[in-house]
Amino acid sequence: MRYFSIFPIIVALAGSPSLAADPLSEFQHELQQPKLSAEQRLALAESITKHTAWSAGALAQFYYTGEGLEAPNKDRALAMFELSAQLGDAYSAYSAFLGHLQGWSSQSDPSKASPYLWQAAKADIRQSRMYLAEGYRTGNYGLPQDLKAAMQWANTTEVPPQMHLDMCIQEDPLYLSQHCVNEWVKPAALQGDTIASYRMGLQFQHGISMLTPDLNEANTWFEKAGNYGPALFARGDLLFAQQGNTFFTKDDSEQMKSLLFSAAQTGELHAFTELAYVMMNGGESDSALTLLNQADIVGSCDAECKYQLSVLLEKSEPENAEAYLQSAMSEGDANALLETALKQAQDLPDTRAKIYQAAIKGNVTAMLWLMDRANESGDKEQAIIWRQEAAAFQDRYSQFELALHARKEQWYEASSYWKSRNGFSNRFKDDVNVLADSGRPEVREDAIQYTKQFGGDLKKRYQELNAQHDEPNYYLEHNRLLNQLKRVRFREYSLSPWRIVAEAPDVPQIEAYNRGDMKVPRRHKDGRLAVDGAWNPPEKLPFKLLANNQSVQQSHCGYLFNRATGDHLLIHRLKGGCRPEPSILARLEQDGVKKLVHNDAASAALFDDGSVVTWGGAMAGGSPILAASNFEDSAYQSLDDELKVYRRLQSNIVDIAPVQSHFLALDSSGDILLWGPMAYHFGGEIKGEYQALAASPDSDRFCALSRNGDVDCWDLGGGASPVVIAHNKARVMKVEGTFDTFAMLDEQGQLTLQSIVMNQHTDDLVPTLDKNKRWKKLEQVIVYGRLRTLLVDTDDKLYYIKQNHQKLELKSVRNIGKETLFITSNETMAYLN
Repeated sequence: MRYFSIFPIIVALAGSPSLAADPLSEFQHELQQPKLSAEQRLALAESITKHTAWSAGALAQFYYTGEGLEAPNKDRALAMFELSAQLGDAYSAYSAFLGHLQGWSSQSDPSKASPYLWQAAKADIRQSRMYLAEGYRTGNYGLPQDLKAAMQWANTTEVPPQMHLDMCIQEDPLYLSQHCVNEWVKPAALQGDTIASYRMGLQFQHGISMLTPDLNEANTWFEKAGNYGPALFARGDLLFAQQGNTFFTKDDSEQMKSLLFSAAQTGELHAFTELAYVMMNGGESDSALTLLNQADIVGSCDAECKYQLSVLLEKSEPENAEAYLQSAMSEGDANALLETALKQAQDLPDTRAKIYQAAIKGNVTAMLWLMDRANESGDKEQAIIWRQEAAAFQDRYSQFELALHARKEQWYEASSYWKSRNGFSNRFKDDVNVLADSGRPEVREDAIQYTKQFGGDLKKRYQELNAQHDEPNYYLEHNRLLNQLKRVRFREYSLSPWRIVAEAPDVPQIEAYNRGDMKVPRRHKDGRLAVDGAWNPPEKLPFKLLANNQSVQQSHCGYLFNRATGDHLLIHRLKGGCRPEPSILARLEQDGVKKLVHNDAASAALFDDGSVVTWGGAMAGGSPILAASNFEDSAYQSLDDELKVYRRLQSNIVDIAPVQSHFLALDSSGDILLWGPMAYHFGGEIKGEYQALAASPDSDRFCALSRNGDVDCWDLGGGASPVVIAHNKARVMKVEGTFDTFAMLDEQGQLTLQSIVMNQHTDDLVPTLDKNKRWKKLEQVIVYGRLRTLLVDTDDKLYYIKQNHQKLELKSVRNIGKETLFITSNETMAYLN
């Protein structure tokens, strides 16, 4: 979308005349008191051998307008504007940007335009800041796409309201910032903007940014969006999720079909599939096939749609069915991954890999397959992990089995918990019927004792099933039956405001949703988490909260759990800035992180490949691109300066740490990168040969351990020259919960502490410390939701450092309940087991 016209700004700058017998002086004089013809003036300008910014700019103007020429020469004009810009003229830089953008020359290249645009924008030339904001928003002109950087530049100049709205609309649709909602989205929605109305509906549907979930209010906003496809689907989707409820009427059903059909006609991908499910549930498989074929023809058939086509065409068109199945599998559909794997030899690595990916995506049948293979190989630990995962995803039979297992292990709380899950006898019966009907042997052999409570008819049914031969492909049948049973129920779960509690984790309780409940998550021995609904992200089934969560790292408003299944789970507050953008979120949950750190308003994650990503408030380091427009005295001299940290964070980073409203990153060469509102005072970098960082979000002091064992320290306002506080150290860590105290270990494990500002040492800070004690590890632990510094002694006993009045003390971790303590690495967590 273009918000402004593009036109050249040609400005010739002339300094004070200083007449001399040289072309440059003569040209200056000529520009002030013209006497020559246009042709002579051009010749004089071309005779200059050493241009200044103004002379190159003036000559560029001649070439652009054609003065002294038969026709304009824009090739030469662009070259001279570039020279003038390189010599320091911001007006010429803006013209050079336009030359690349508008294609003046055979050398014009929009991807090379950004350095000139940035030069003009820093000087606030004409519309340059608007262009720069648009370039960051879209990733044009050779700029990286970064919405936060775009907003920073846009906020420093006059831009049309529509551009502000477009940037807000580009934010995560579920997590608009309060500024965007209040200043741009809500006002636009009240004026009838369809997209803004839809986004307001999402805020109320899920209770984002401190709003109370209100489905009626959400529907009102969706209706204001009129025939906007996503809003039509949202209304139909809410009705789809309510089909299993007793209050769902025939009129509701008709309205649902109408809304989903209208949404499908606008091209909404999921509308086709949901409407096809409604048709299949009503016995209209032919109509469902016609609908999904139409979706494929118009390019609106996603992976789930292609999987359903493969099922519907399985008997009539097996070749087409297989093609759709393979396409759905390549696009990551869990059912397709499972079913293509089931057609392969069981012992192939690719078979297990596909089924594992299906299980990670929430496919219960895949979880049971992995459990069976673990049992066959004698790996009881892995078998229990996948049994727990299936139970968490509401497999009632697995829940019953876990209750028995937990009782044998004397995990009485867990036994009681899983046993209580089958209080809904009708759901237990439905789920066990699926297992039995699919031919799963364990159910045929054992189901009778589990179903005695349901009466003689059901008992007789299982006796008959038990007498039958096993179905060789019962995994396939089980997957098909389970999908049919749970697709509506699971959709209801993912759309509902959640309050996850030990008593009823699978019952949406809108009326019990308590935004004021700020309790931190509690972890049970079997990896279950107890957490209120303010932590569970919308559109994500909450079942991974109920099993297999192990160590954890903390973001500025969330937690990233490492899970026993090999994947990861991010939960966070439901407000803007807490959730990273979708591509980062997918990477966090699939790959996990080497290290996750945070300050008060932003987070940074270091991956195993040496790259770093950030999210949260831009002025707290949530974007490594902190625009020069934020600071009148910015030390940035070029776009390269503004992008230096961003580019360096793409690889070769070995450590990261948080500082008050800033972040640090240590690269493999030993240099420290720094980003945040005061980082430009350091030029974004501290050169050195460092091996580790020590900092925390509650202080502006930070230290680094040099490769020679020195501990160098800085404060954000004190400049780049370090203060050396110790020598011959092997480990250093900022003591969490203190302003400026650092803990250090030497090679022998001797612990020393030092407060920089107060110049206090170990005896002053921890008078009760046993100086003969030796330590082997410094790390972090989360106690009652707060980061603390963790110490591990040579006897593998764990302690954390806690403030006690004006001093510090060591507290034994074993005195802290497991429900309130989270270890931040699996390695250290082993000390507790």
